This record gives sequence, C-alpha cells and structure tokens, in this order.
Amino acid sequence: MDKGKIKKRWMCCAGLTSRTRKGEDSWCKWQQAKALGTEPEPHPAPLHPDVQKEILPIYEDLSRDDLLTRCLGGHTQNANESFNSTVWRLAPKHLHAGLKIVEVATFLATALFNEGNSALLMVMNELNVVVGSQSFNYAEKARDETE
Repeated sequence: MDKGKIKKRWMCCAGLTSRTRKGEDSWCKWQQAKALGTEPEPHPAPLHPDVQKEILPIYEDLSRDDLLTRCLGGHTQNANESFNSTVWRLAPKHLHAGLKIVEVATFLATALFNEGNSALLMVMNELNVVVGSQSFNYAEKARDETE
C-alpha cells in the first residue's frame, strides 16, 4: 500500500481529517446532524499524540501489501480461532462436557495444532493402542496435503 493511502487512513483514524460522505444518508452521525440542521453529538477525542506515535509503526506494518493480499481470498482466520475450532470440534459446546473432557480436548487440539495428525498416533502409542497401517497412512496423507 502506498504511503499516501496509509497517511490518509491514519489521519482519518487519528481524527485529523474526515473522508465521509456528506448528507442525511451518511454513516457519520455528525454529517447527518449537519445536513438535518440539528446539533451533532459531541465527537470523542482522537487518540492522544503519544498513543498515535506508538501505534503508527504497528499500523504501517499491518498495512503492508503482502499481508493485505493474503486477506483477499477470505482466509483471515487467525491461529487462535483455528485452535479454538479444533477444541470445540472435539468437545462440542452444545454437548455437556466436564472439565476433564475439555482439558483432554484442549491437550489433543494442542497436539494436533503443533504436530498434525501424527500426534494422534503418538497419543495412541502412549495408550498402548496398536496402530494399524491404515491409521499411519491416513496421518501421512493428511500431513502431505497440508504441506
């Protein structure tokens, strides 16, 4: 993203400029009130300059083109959402589960998240469950598909 766009967006977020549509159909309450001739509600103060100075580098970093292009396909799920999804797939929220069940689901989700399906084979091995070749092949195939 070019520096001009970043600066304009930053100035808008910091309350230094307004790039909103004017008139009654504007999303901005102040613009609506101005168009209707009524007194607008007081606008909250913009970010303190010290706060702006601290978060500007983060804002610029998160506005990089390589990061934004990854969002184009709608693949914006972060790691925490993915992990939580794995936990609740193992212990669904709509089914009652005690603390131990949720803990085991969390441990298994952590193993799956870090090691992939081969983690299940390791858990089964620790529990002295004999793992057949089909289970091993499934774990290998799943690992190959994710790489």
